[in-house]
Amino acid sequence: MYVFLFNYSVPWQQKLKLLEKLELRLVKYVFRVTDLVILIKMIIILILLYY
Repeated sequence: MYVFLFNYSVPWQQKLKLLEKLELRLVKYVFRVTDLVILIKMIIILILLYY
């Protein structure tokens, strides 16, 4: 029984690692997008202030 659980848990750990990698990529992407949005907002504010 224990061996079966162990054998079952190994691919699950690999899946978890893959999920973590995907999550990291998603988080990085989201941060980039939010950075872009913040930049755009700042530019718009600057333009509004100057005109």
